[in-house]
Amino acid sequence: MVKRGIGIALLSICLTLVGARTVTPQAGAPPSSWGVIQQNCVGCHNSKAKAGGRAFDVMSPDNIAQDAETWEAAIRKLRGGLMPPAGAKRPDKQSVTELISWLETNIDKAAVKPEPGRVPLHRLNRREYEYAIRDLLGLHIDAEALLPADNTKGNFDNDAAALQVSPSFVDQYIYAARAVALEAVGNVEAPP
Repeated sequence: MVKRGIGIALLSICLTLVGARTVTPQAGAPPSSWGVIQQNCVGCHNSKAKAGGRAFDVMSPDNIAQDAETWEAAIRKLRGGLMPPAGAKRPDKQSVTELISWLETNIDKAAVKPEPGRVPLHRLNRREYEYAIRDLLGLHIDAEALLPADNTKGNFDNDAAALQVSPSFVDQYIYAARAVALEAVGNVEAPP
C-alpha cells in the first residue's frame, strides 16, 4: 500500500512538472447511477438470463424514458428492497436512493404534458336532480315520473358526453321545475 502511495505521488509530481493536470484516483467515489445498474443488475437482468423478463444490458442510459414501464417496475422493486435479491451483492442505501431519483427524473422530464382538453357542458341526471331537490328544498320527488330517461355510456349515467340536451328535453326540465316549485310553495291561489 505504501509503494502504491509513493507511486501516485511520484506520478503527480511528474505530471505537474510536464504541465499536465494531476488526477488523483478516488477509492471510495460513488459510482454513477448507470454504473450501479451495470454492477448490480446486469448480472441477472441481461439478454441471456432475462430474469423477470428484463434485459438491462441492451438498454441505454439515454433511453430511460422510452423504457419507462421497465424502469418504473425497477423503481418499485428498489423501493421495496426486493432488488437486488437477498443474498446478492447490494449497493449502499445512498446509491439506491440516487438511482431511484435519477430514474424518476429521467422519466418525468420526458413525460409529455397532455392537453387539458375541453370539459363538456354537464347537466344533472335524474338521480342527481332528485337529490338536489331533496337537499335544497326538503322535498322527496319522483324524478323518473318527471324527467325522461338518461342516456348511459359505459354503464355510467352521469357522463357529460352522454347526457345530451335537446329542446324537448329542456321542456321536460322546465315542466319538472314548475311541478317542484308548486309543491315547494304550495297553491298560491289558496285562501288565507
